[in-house]
Amino acid sequence: MRDMKRPTRKPAAPRRQRTEDRRPQIADAALRILASKGAGHLTAAELGREVGIADSTIFRHYRDMEEVVLAAIDRVRVLLDETFPPADGRPLDRLRALFFARLALMHQHPEVLRLATSDRLEQVAGPEGARRLRETIQQSRRFIDACLREAQVEGDVPASLDLTILGWVVRGTLQVAVASTAGPRPAEPRTPEEIWAVLEKLLRGTRTP
Repeated sequence: MRDMKRPTRKPAAPRRQRTEDRRPQIADAALRILASKGAGHLTAAELGREVGIADSTIFRHYRDMEEVVLAAIDRVRVLLDETFPPADGRPLDRLRALFFARLALMHQHPEVLRLATSDRLEQVAGPEGARRLRETIQQSRRFIDACLREAQVEGDVPASLDLTILGWVVRGTLQVAVASTAGPRPAEPRTPEEIWAVLEKLLRGTRTP
């Protein structure tokens, strides 16, 4: 009996990804480039290399580079929005949940919080992008200030402590924690639990030895 050879199948051509799938990849790539290399390197060619596609393919999914930047800003907004905890619970517990969620986001997407606390994104944002960035920053500030105000009303934060300064302390601590990941690892890294334990004592006005 003659050997019957099966016909060799040609490998299937790679399927073109849908725009709704490719757009977030390009936006995330833009964030990584801005965070690691700066605005001067945000080009179609650099984006293509980062995503693994031809630079001309970028403009199948986005009209121009300005639209790419706006998508990157919206990506920052979406990721930050996901860190806001539910409105129930005690105010300091909500603040703690936000603090831990932001630090977790820092480790998962370090480019997001580095850009949110620097001016690199503003350099290429344009008027509309700058407006969206300001609104994102203000949303976080309003949440933190509201938690502190409610905590003071409930007696968890002493009435003698200035809420404006406490807001600076909370936001500044978070920004420093983010900035510490941009350079060499510190000799004695602090865990989120250690950072919050000190911050909470400050907020509650607790005396320590």
